[in-house]
Amino acid sequence: MCEKSFRMLELRGPLYKNTIMKMFPHIMNEVKEIGRTPGDFIDLGRAALVLAQLARPKCAISPYLRHFEKLEQNVADYANGALDLSTQHEALVQVINKRFGYTGTLRSFDMLEAANLMRVIDRRIGLPVALGIIYISVARKLGWFAYGLNFPARFLIRLDANGERRIIDPFENGKA
Repeated sequence: MCEKSFRMLELRGPLYKNTIMKMFPHIMNEVKEIGRTPGDFIDLGRAALVLAQLARPKCAISPYLRHFEKLEQNVADYANGALDLSTQHEALVQVINKRFGYTGTLRSFDMLEAANLMRVIDRRIGLPVALGIIYISVARKLGWFAYGLNFPARFLIRLDANGERRIIDPFENGKA
């Protein structure tokens, strides 16, 4: 979505922070706002995009936010109002993995950009946590209960509905 990239990865510490604050105060203001928001009210997808923007400050997040809205609408349409766990899981996998092509690959563990949500959306390949953010964000926007679970070498998603729970792996195509 945004091919313009502004590399500041060489800068570290206070110099990096001060440079970003001076050159891109809108990003730092968004980061501060996220920090003031109670955890349960943070829009996880938006927060991850704002943080991704620190590495790509000239890229607007609006196209990526529209992409999230498209994912949400497609998952909602697929689920067709169903509240059962199996349908929620199926809708997430069918849309995010099958229709939009999000997946993990072992090569992504060697790529720094596989952690940047903007690049993950552009390429449709990412680290488990980046893919998990997409699943969780979409599910929560639909009012579903989704939580991240940090396992050794993997970030998994727990879906809860009607007293049932299911653990899914976004890196393995949403497999339960």
